[in-house]
Amino acid sequence: MLATALKSERKSSGDINIIIDARELIKEKTYKIGRYCGESSEKPDFAFDSGVVSRSHCELKLDTEGKLQLKDVGSTSGTYLKNEPLKKGVAYQLKNNDVVRLVANACN
Repeated sequence: MLATALKSERKSSGDINIIIDARELIKEKTYKIGRYCGESSEKPDFAFDSGVVSRSHCELKLDTEGKLQLKDVGSTSGTYLKNEPLKKGVAYQLKNNDVVRLVANACN
């Protein structure tokens, strides 16, 4: 079930677009999105093998009312929603099938 909650697409620029389906998530659980570097690091719920993604990049949470929140937790390259950068540590409300971008080059 969790595997279908997030779909990713790597762009030629190196950016990664992710589309989240909130119907597949458990309420009040925080899901970590990040890079997995092998057994020496904690594996995030949604792991990417890419230098674009920080080990601890961002988090998703579905609240008790069913609202989906996304928060950048200090990524190096940034997290974008609707082509706008997310401020680190601030939770943003998402809609079903919003596209979130994990950025390879913040100057793009």
